[in-house]
Amino acid sequence: MRTLVETDQRYDLHVQLFWSARREQSSLLDAPRPWMLRRAPSLLATTRNILPARSKLLQTSPPPLIFAALASFHHAHPGGAHYLLDETPHRRAGAIVRALTACYSSRDANIVASLHCTSLKTGAVLDPPVRTSVLTAYARARDVGAALALFEEAGSPDVILWNAAISALMLNLCYSDAVALFRRMAREIGELDSTTVVVMLSGASHAGKLGHGMGLHGLAVKRCLDADHLSLWNALIDMYAKCGHSDSSESVFLLMPCQDSTSWNSLISGSIFNGHADVAACYFKEMTHSIVQTDEVTLSLVLSACSCLEDFFNFGESVHSRVIKLGYEDTASCSIANSLMTFYSKYGLPEAAEKLFAWTSNKNLVSWNALIKGLVENERVSEALILFQEMGSENQPDVSTLVTVISSFGDEGLLSEGKAAHGYTIRKELLQEEPSIGNCLLDFYLKCEETSTASVLFSTMPRRDLISWNTMISGYSRNVSLKKEAHSMFKGLLSEDLHCSLTTILAVMPSCSGPEELSFGKALHAFSLKYGFTSGVSAVNALMHMYLSCGDLLAAFAMMEGIIPVSDIISWNTIIVGCVQNGHYSAALEAFQFMCSSLAMSPDCITIVSVLSACGNLNQQSLGKSTHCMALKNSLASNLRVENALLAMYFRMRDTNNKGWRALQFYQNMNDFTPNEISTVASLVDMYCKSGRLDMALRVFEVSEKSIAGWNSMISAFGFHGHGLKSIELFWKMNDSGVKATRSTFIALLSACSHSGLVDEGWKYYHLMSEKFVQYYELGVVFLHDGDSSSFLAVVFTHTHLRSHRYDRLAEAELYAVFRRRMRGRSEDLVGEDTGAGSQQNLYSSFNGVSLQCRPASRQRPSCSSRSTMQVVMMAKPSIQFIQGTDEQTIPDVRLTKSRDGTNGVAIFSFEQPSVFDSSAELGDITGFYMIDEEGVLQSVDVSAKFVNGKPARIEAKYVMRTPREWDRFMRFMERYSQANGLQFVKN
Repeated sequence: MRTLVETDQRYDLHVQLFWSARREQSSLLDAPRPWMLRRAPSLLATTRNILPARSKLLQTSPPPLIFAALASFHHAHPGGAHYLLDETPHRRAGAIVRALTACYSSRDANIVASLHCTSLKTGAVLDPPVRTSVLTAYARARDVGAALALFEEAGSPDVILWNAAISALMLNLCYSDAVALFRRMAREIGELDSTTVVVMLSGASHAGKLGHGMGLHGLAVKRCLDADHLSLWNALIDMYAKCGHSDSSESVFLLMPCQDSTSWNSLISGSIFNGHADVAACYFKEMTHSIVQTDEVTLSLVLSACSCLEDFFNFGESVHSRVIKLGYEDTASCSIANSLMTFYSKYGLPEAAEKLFAWTSNKNLVSWNALIKGLVENERVSEALILFQEMGSENQPDVSTLVTVISSFGDEGLLSEGKAAHGYTIRKELLQEEPSIGNCLLDFYLKCEETSTASVLFSTMPRRDLISWNTMISGYSRNVSLKKEAHSMFKGLLSEDLHCSLTTILAVMPSCSGPEELSFGKALHAFSLKYGFTSGVSAVNALMHMYLSCGDLLAAFAMMEGIIPVSDIISWNTIIVGCVQNGHYSAALEAFQFMCSSLAMSPDCITIVSVLSACGNLNQQSLGKSTHCMALKNSLASNLRVENALLAMYFRMRDTNNKGWRALQFYQNMNDFTPNEISTVASLVDMYCKSGRLDMALRVFEVSEKSIAGWNSMISAFGFHGHGLKSIELFWKMNDSGVKATRSTFIALLSACSHSGLVDEGWKYYHLMSEKFVQYYELGVVFLHDGDSSSFLAVVFTHTHLRSHRYDRLAEAELYAVFRRRMRGRSEDLVGEDTGAGSQQNLYSSFNGVSLQCRPASRQRPSCSSRSTMQVVMMAKPSIQFIQGTDEQTIPDVRLTKSRDGTNGVAIFSFEQPSVFDSSAELGDITGFYMIDEEGVLQSVDVSAKFVNGKPARIEAKYVMRTPREWDRFMRFMERYSQANGLQFVKN
């Protein structure tokens, strides 16, 4: 590539030759030779330093050369042509018009003002073309006041100047002022041409004023304004399409005496604008069979239409072939290349988009934005970030670039990169001009859980619109600990006299996710009814989900009955999923059967997963098989979630002779289920941990993609085997890798400290959780020394009254007191009243031949000296767990049935008001039933719950023993469990 130095050297040489040729001319020649006139303007325009020669060239050259220099120089140096004009002796109107045209792209009002002064000095402003050009230049420089002042100075403006003034107002989005000026024009001069109507139709199109557009249509027909003027017909097509009347747009198209490419493009773009991309593709096919040739705009539009459709990849490839055939692949505007990049990115082929980007020679800002957005959409954020950094050296990022990049930073949790982008917007003063960037930054900080920063940014934003409020409300609603802030933000929006939309209601609705928020949810329902937001199905779906989350199933069913004729699959999924989550499995199946039989509606993956879960819990084998067949019929059985639900259902039915083996075979035939799946890694780590193969669990964890579930499982695995220090080490590795700790992380870490006797470390990480991880401030942990087993118990519970971000010693004492009261009450329930040394009392029910009896437990208080010097030895205390790492404190009622041959049997555990409800936010946290002692773990997944008033009140867990070995193993656990809890295991 030729360097700038070489270009300047060639320029100097050509200028010297030019002037030497002028000096050697004969006296008969008063003008330079033609080749000099043709060559000088281009040389003058391409050079970077015109100061040495411009004065001599302009003073000695005739006007044609000056005009050519102005025209050429304006393409190479926009906004600088007026410097040439200042030194031009022949300041004719044409030169000023060309200089003003050169200023259109610079949009500098000062340059326009200087040219305006020049036209005033020379009197050229009296020339109508000069006056019109000055007015248009002011409008493009966003100085509407100066443009209107110039218009008012004209004594009797002609139609062209009226049109220019109206266009200036339209260009600066002053539609109402433009309408007023148009009416004034009709009153004063009464002369309208087709250009006037086209300008007004364009404004009505952008403003969405259908009534004004129809009035203009009638005016055009009444005055017979150039029926053959294609621009007027095309403007009518565009206006009707942009105002949502596609049928009227097509009718105008069919009434046209003849169509050109602009007519077809207006029809196609209107269909895309109204969301009918398939119709746009059909119009393109018709256009290819007409006599009108497709142009660059047509191909770009149809590629955009293909990007909006799911099954039009082959059609888009055929359009790409047509692009290559017509030679439009790499044009000056590169609009087709940009559309192709978007098309291939939408279909998951960012590599093809990168190749197109590399082949495009005239890349513009849209090209960079298209590729960056495509990489982000295909989850290649790191490459998009590199491209964004490269972009800064060639093109300055615009609003679209920043919105795309900042949104990707929020999705990926890249806090430092997002802050850097925030700094860039501050340096460029973009927050004052574009509210969309501020809204994007709000969403970014909320996704990164930087709520305080988002709050400060929101309060200091120079321009806040409804989207800003909706973003804050939605971000607060997504955070469980900020529900009250979401409610306050919604009330603040109403106090600002802003008209909230349906989006606002949908944003605040997720904050109502519990019985305590039901009253606020009902207020939202009343507000939606008052302002007519419940007319749409989406609003009713959100309200049903709110009522189901708050436990008011009757209200949700009542709303469902009102929208059955217009309900969609989302409506039925909301009801079915809500019933399953609340334990109403029969109601979920009834809703599913009604949806399929009465409405003939096809289920989707969410429906199938929920119904399979209900069938498994109710042991509905026939309905489960039918649902499986329905999934196969609708091509849903290959979905990963459906496959997992089928496995869980067949195993839960516990028929190893048929269903279990079928489930295993089904699992072996599963496709696209790689070991890097989050659920697989976590499950494998958990399985190897409970099987005593910690080494295998560690190998699976190290070679797999690390997710938060995998980290939590590995931390819990180390703690389960008594390696608390390794759990702590792994926790810090997770923190250094950028993965944020969750509630389950701290439960696993604190449980590991408990199992390893690391009391001080447990308190340390408890305080760390309280100080730095504010969102888990409701999680309290107390360590209690047990003198008999020389072990440490960890009890995790929710303490809703402690709201401070930092626990002090008073809070610790309160937690400890609550824990002691619970333990004392539980001990009194076990032991009963002391009736003497030899007293004993039967507890709960007995099973066949075996009963649990309780005697007063004898406990020795350890001496103070022994407490301070003794070595803590870890022992595996027999326990029952529903949530891994949390012992169940309620003693169950056990019923045991045995087969006639005495080999196998079934044990049913009943827990009245189990303590697991104190440490789990919802029943979905309960993943199984675990009996743990020094020999290992006995596991069962057959757990069901009884609900009272919509809340779980009782849990039943069933453990099946199919061999004599399993029977003996279970009996050993029961003996250890009875001894550890002060019970006596008696065989009658």
